[in-house]
Order: sequence, then structure tokens, then C-alpha cells
Amino acid sequence: MAVVLDTPWPRGDAVECAASFPLRLDRCAHRLPEAFENRERRELAGDVARETGVTVIDPAPWLCSATGDCPVVVSDTPVYRDDSHLSEAYAEAIAPVVGERLTGLVRPTPPEG
Repeated sequence: MAVVLDTPWPRGDAVECAASFPLRLDRCAHRLPEAFENRERRELAGDVARETGVTVIDPAPWLCSATGDCPVVVSDTPVYRDDSHLSEAYAEAIAPVVGERLTGLVRPTPPEG
């Protein structure tokens, strides 16, 4: 079992911001920890999961740099499709990493017989 914490949110509607500032996308980036919509809920969910032995998966490293910048575009791929949801293209781009993390949580079932 695992709990996936809330993702960082863009500063507003990421698509609108990127369209308004196509040559200054840094204006659209958000920063950690302010990028979390509800930090208290996020921290509480992580604490409760850890206390009960549930694996915590934090998606922030898949969306933000080590310095805390959360861009709206990564390598020509839009990260968000609106003001809070990941774009299909970015979800597809990070799917191998997410899948690897989730696969590590699954215990193989022994063969019957």
C-alpha cells in the first residue's frame, strides 16, 4: 500500500501564463514549498502514512528541481494542463519513473500449486 502526496501546483493557469510569457517561462514557475496548495494536509497525510507503515510517494522531485523551482515546461513538454492538473504529455514522460517506483511496491504472488 502507498500514499501519493499532492503534487506541487503552478502559480496560476500554467497554459495561460506560458502563452502570455513564451520567452520568459521562468515567470510562470512556482517554488517549493509555496507550490503546495495545502501544505498542512500534505504533511499530515505523509505523517499518518509513515506512522502506519504505509509507503509515502512524493511526486515533487518529478515536478521540481533540486533547488525548488517548479517549471511549467520541461524540455518543450508542458507540465500542467491548467491550474493544478498534470498534462497528459508530462504524465506520459514521467510514467517510466513513476511505474518503476510503484512496481517496487508490489510483491510478486507465489505461483499456485
